Amino acid sequence: MQTHIQPWTWIALAVLVLVATAGRWVSAEHLANPRYNAARQASGDEVLYIALADRIWKEGRYDARGLAGKLPLNHDRVRIPAYLEAPLFKHPPLFPFLVGLSRTLFWGVQGSSIYPSLLMGALSLVAIFWLALELGCTRAQGFLAVFLLAVSPVHWICSSRIWLDMTLMTLILLAVTAQVRAFRLPIWWKWSGFFWGCALLTKYTAFAPWIVGQAAVLLLRPELRRDRAFRTGLLVTGGMFLPWVIARLWVDGLGAAAFWKSDVEDWRTFSRMLQWIWLLPLPAVAVWAWLRIRNQQWHPKWTDGTQMLAWGTLAFIGITLAFGDRICFGTL
Repeated sequence: MQTHIQPWTWIALAVLVLVATAGRWVSAEHLANPRYNAARQASGDEVLYIALADRIWKEGRYDARGLAGKLPLNHDRVRIPAYLEAPLFKHPPLFPFLVGLSRTLFWGVQGSSIYPSLLMGALSLVAIFWLALELGCTRAQGFLAVFLLAVSPVHWICSSRIWLDMTLMTLILLAVTAQVRAFRLPIWWKWSGFFWGCALLTKYTAFAPWIVGQAAVLLLRPELRRDRAFRTGLLVTGGMFLPWVIARLWVDGLGAAAFWKSDVEDWRTFSRMLQWIWLLPLPAVAVWAWLRIRNQQWHPKWTDGTQMLAWGTLAFIGITLAFGDRICFGTL
């Protein structure tokens, strides 16, 4: 990490971010220009997130019941997804909450719904520059990373639409950057945990990079498993995500873990991945067998927690298979 950064560096970064954000603002004109009918110009997800945002802030509820008729769907050909009539919406509520906050702060002005995506798009450019510096890259390499991300079509599209993907990506970038910084300054483990918690409260897909991130940390620094600051970061993440887990269990019971029966596309994809998960232990079994043949023992202590998590997950899935369809805490 470069400790002394000259003022021109920040000026150049600000110019890059402002130019990129201005282009995305023009792309979002379909939502911001009063001449357009935003309800017709917006995609189905955008209409849905705006409606969810208003329900959170005006009615204190988080479901999509009754909104199917407002979405641009061909109702004669498209089956209404079950999650649109569920008592709790499929994704965690952080992104609709931010959209509602923006609409509230700007008095419901047309186009204010896009502000969270625009802001997160700009923040992601700053985050990737920061990450480059934390990894020891030069400022020129950092600017190159910012430029490549700014001209990415996917980044451009997602930051000019009312979609949660840009918020998710930015929070993961910030979490990873804070994690790298925490190797030098342990207090940043808390901030890393905070950003990971926010990412999980945006979409479940943040769970995979979170697992990979923690595994990478323990592989690089196995001694951190006993570090209080590192554990505090994990507790921050778990504490932030726990209320949503409780809410899901309260509504769906243990059936919430029966993702292979879910109507949510994220869980169906995960279920298909699990069909091949039995292949994952094979390399570990091969290494164990080879060591046993050579009369050697292998006891990587830092994996004890991972093993406990794995066995606990298997036990939870087993209980779900046996009783998941019968238990729903919300009906007790």
